[in-house]
Amino acid sequence: MSAADFTTAYPQQCTTEQTAFRTAIIARERASRVSQADAEEQAGMEIEDARGNFRDRFEPPAAAQTAAAPAPAATPTPASAPATGTTTPAAQPASQTTPPS
Repeated sequence: MSAADFTTAYPQQCTTEQTAFRTAIIARERASRVSQADAEEQAGMEIEDARGNFRDRFEPPAAAQTAAAPAPAATPTPASAPATGTTTPAAQPASQTTPPS
């Protein structure tokens, strides 16, 4: 399916589930003493957010749509850095660190 076809067909899918979800959100909001209009607006926003998050999972990454940028060169290690043989606490596994006193 092309991206355009998906974009057109996607909102028409799972209408039964969407209706049940909308009803549950409105009931939740009304139980919190939110007005009917605000509850319906909240339901619409949550449904759109859920659909947007799902849709974003299937869109090709922006990097794949444009020409691939060259990978950055590896940063050379300074020759003057002393080799002490010790590691910083962040480089040690948690099981090898001493808890603060």
